[in-house]
Amino acid sequence: MAAAVLALLANQLLLSHRASGKSVEWLQAAAWAIPTLLAWCAALPITLRVAQRWPPTGPSRIPHLGIQCTSSIGIGIGLLALHVGINWILGWIPRDTAILPFEFTMTARSYGGFNLLAYWAVVAWTVTRPPTTKSDRTAGRPAAEPFVAKVGNRRVLVPVDEVNWAEAAGNYVRLHTSRRSYLVRLSLKTLAERLDSREFVRIHRSVIVRRSAVRELLPRPGGDYSVTLTDDTTVTLSRRFRARALPALTERE
Repeated sequence: MAAAVLALLANQLLLSHRASGKSVEWLQAAAWAIPTLLAWCAALPITLRVAQRWPPTGPSRIPHLGIQCTSSIGIGIGLLALHVGINWILGWIPRDTAILPFEFTMTARSYGGFNLLAYWAVVAWTVTRPPTTKSDRTAGRPAAEPFVAKVGNRRVLVPVDEVNWAEAAGNYVRLHTSRRSYLVRLSLKTLAERLDSREFVRIHRSVIVRRSAVRELLPRPGGDYSVTLTDDTTVTLSRRFRARALPALTERE
């Protein structure tokens, strides 16, 4: 795959330079294309993060689309500048600052469209692919073990199937069931790792809810949501977790 992309980049650069009347060998073009390939490998995690954090879907698709457009242009220009800079430092182009604008223009003609196309291809793949969850990776494992809660002098087993939502309580987590709540000594992060993410969603830094226990979502000013559960409890879906939590809560299987 990398070799095919490198060949495509080199061919684009070769055609652009020859169209401008500059003679360039194919191997030289391939060498010049290596920094672009490496730069894209470095930029891929950033692109994935932006695509996941601000997906151009759902109720916030318009502002998120603006963020994606700005990001695609910014990353594209950054990649072009990085490509020219690396080639200039390595001596693959004359170390003359007067030639840099020409090389940047040639690189933009060669890779500008490719950079934008690749960026939006990553965004489309991120938005349309089925979500990969920890439960997908742990398919086939035994059912989750019940939580052990201390009630007075007794140890009570709390089945995962009975938990409707959970909230952080210092060094503990309070598990809420339809009957009562239980205090369990573990962090919310550890709890999230133990729960099936197809059934439970983290909506706040201190709250996890079961998808089927959510009855109503009400937007608030500022980007947060009020989440009403089946037991009439109201919790907050914070703006920080909205991009991932909101689709999970509104898309029913």
